[in-house]
Amino acid sequence: MDCGDTRRLSEIQDAISSELIDGLLRTHPNDSSSIPELWISWWAWAASGSAPSSEAEKPELCAPWIRLLRYYCEKLRIAPDAEHLASAVGMSPKKSHEVFRMTAYVASVIRDSGIDPSAACIVDVGAGQGYLTRTLQVHLRCRGVLALDADDLQTAGAKKWERKLGIEDSVTHRTIWITPSNLLETVDEWITGMRSSEDEPIPVFLVALHACGSLTPTILRTFVAARRRQYSWEGTIPTWRPAGMVAVGCCYNLLQPQDFPMSAALSNYRRNQAPPAPALPASAYHLATQIPGTWLRTPEALADVTLAVRKIVWRALLSCEYSLGSADARPSEQVSGDLSGTPTADEERPSDLRKSCLGTEGTGMRPEMQRLGKLNKRFYDNWDEFVAAAAAKMGFSPTQDLRPGHDPEQRAVLESQLSVLHTLRCMIGPLVESLIVLDRKVWLVEQLNGAGGSADGGDGTAGSSGVESGAGTIEGAHAGHDPMTVAIENLFDQATGSGRNVAITALSSKV
Repeated sequence: MDCGDTRRLSEIQDAISSELIDGLLRTHPNDSSSIPELWISWWAWAASGSAPSSEAEKPELCAPWIRLLRYYCEKLRIAPDAEHLASAVGMSPKKSHEVFRMTAYVASVIRDSGIDPSAACIVDVGAGQGYLTRTLQVHLRCRGVLALDADDLQTAGAKKWERKLGIEDSVTHRTIWITPSNLLETVDEWITGMRSSEDEPIPVFLVALHACGSLTPTILRTFVAARRRQYSWEGTIPTWRPAGMVAVGCCYNLLQPQDFPMSAALSNYRRNQAPPAPALPASAYHLATQIPGTWLRTPEALADVTLAVRKIVWRALLSCEYSLGSADARPSEQVSGDLSGTPTADEERPSDLRKSCLGTEGTGMRPEMQRLGKLNKRFYDNWDEFVAAAAAKMGFSPTQDLRPGHDPEQRAVLESQLSVLHTLRCMIGPLVESLIVLDRKVWLVEQLNGAGGSADGGDGTAGSSGVESGAGTIEGAHAGHDPMTVAIENLFDQATGSGRNVAITALSSKV
């Protein structure tokens, strides 16, 4: 597709705003008692439980949006590694795959910036147990690494491993709940303690492996703020300069409402649609983590996804066949869809920020389903055993609370239809993730460009290594600024279980 990033944003937004895809996002199997007229043809086909036998039997669902869904599903994938590194000590194969690929990529970013790693500092935001922190320092031997995390236990575990490796003197830890206002201050304080007054500004790289929810936008905003500050100092030399950034996000359902959309390009396009595009339902952010492109890679993977779909569908069927009563969700489980009183990130406590504040639309969240909770997967082998287990947990009678008109044959038909419905919803996930990630890239280009409205960061060609073509070079908004390159790169093989594999990068192009 030979088009720029703004064109891609509008294309994806048009698809998500279409009546078909918007309806799928907003309709959970728990809430499918009435279906839109647009669904009638494929809903009837889905009742058969078999694929269409000819082109003539395929419903209109296949065009044009299915082609777009397939395209973006493929764009989020990379070819498997020629060889996988063995699991490092303390890491699962999945984690070691992510850490080693991230380390190799960060090393290339630093060297491509024309900087000797021994002269650079790295800030690992959301460092957790320090897997990436340690690997970066062992392989790159940077001037220093600052590891930031909100959990004391995680930090204590990371320090233990660093002592074993003999790198504790070159790694600094701060246990801090990161907010947009304190990340820059924390880096300032750390750098001040290691820099001599005559030194040039120390090049600092911000990195994050699976920065949860709004932590990724916070990192992007901090990088931009540091860049702007770098060129606004008068009379004094800044202690450090933001030389580059590599951030892989995750947990889109934990975003703050103000963190999507970020770019002026997408915000304006959504506002100018007729009618203006509504906010994405909460379900869209949950579904953005789905990776349907990997479902068929092995028999085991297919069995896992079949079970996952069955769990969703059988719970929906339970509500259809039985009077389950109602019970208020416990206060700690309630999630309000009213965002008018949402505190800012700086005002909230860590426990608050780990909950979604995006509402519940399209998620199928009901009090009775919260009462059901989790069941052992063995109960999903047989419908009657599932009902018995659910009844024991929820307190209903499998015989007395059966709704009138119960029909096992009709249940089988509805099970097939709901399975197709949920599968289609999952297929939209890569489209939503592409929109979120590309919006972040375009925002970063807008901000670093200094104009706040120019969104195209590159030539727009669709490359094999990025969701939306890799890179664009951004000339500084003021004379003397070194140009920056912003790119999106797929770092991890999703077949390893690394679903969130897209890195947003920014680095100096001046060598």
